[in-house]
Amino acid sequence: MITAWLTFTASLRLTFWRIGTLLIGNVLWLLLTLLIVTAPPASAGLHYLARRLTDPEEEDRTTWRHFFEGLKIYWLLSWQVAGLNWGIGMVLIVNLFFYVQSPQLPIQLIAVVIFYIFLVWLEMQLYLFPLLIEQQDKSIRLIFKNALLLTIKNPGFTFTFGLLLLSMLLVSSALGGPIFLILFSFIAIGRTYATRRMLGIGLDERPVPRFGSK
Repeated sequence: MITAWLTFTASLRLTFWRIGTLLIGNVLWLLLTLLIVTAPPASAGLHYLARRLTDPEEEDRTTWRHFFEGLKIYWLLSWQVAGLNWGIGMVLIVNLFFYVQSPQLPIQLIAVVIFYIFLVWLEMQLYLFPLLIEQQDKSIRLIFKNALLLTIKNPGFTFTFGLLLLSMLLVSSALGGPIFLILFSFIAIGRTYATRRMLGIGLDERPVPRFGSK
């Protein structure tokens, strides 16, 4: 889809223009995800930074220090969202392996249903943490509900954009090296741009930054 490609290229451009800020944010995220207790808050901090950078009104005033601001603000909420998200994922995986091993056809059909639910859960990952930052109502239930609605209502965009991010991740894994110092910031920018696009917050009106301005 053209919208997915435009969002992907917009994410690449912004990552290039603000590579200094995003490089620091990426390194901080990598360091903090080494400890389980700081992993979800680190993801919230990185997406908070990405949210500010994708907003034309806040981009010029945003520095890498906003990573820690987001981490502090969303410390507890990020763990609540991540904990529930991981729990849902584990339940789906365990049930999928349980039902798929059954020799009975009706039970195997249940496994097919669970598999498709699992795919929807995977696609919801695109929107969860950006919604955690974007929503004014920080209800966990509403965050998951909106992530599900965005996934279901925009299947083509969600699948295509998710595939583009996955391709970038696989290529980066194959190449290795310094690209990992910016990769996860790029993914956060991409997820944030995608969420804002699906919420009706367009990208076309965002002014293009001047070369070397940041």
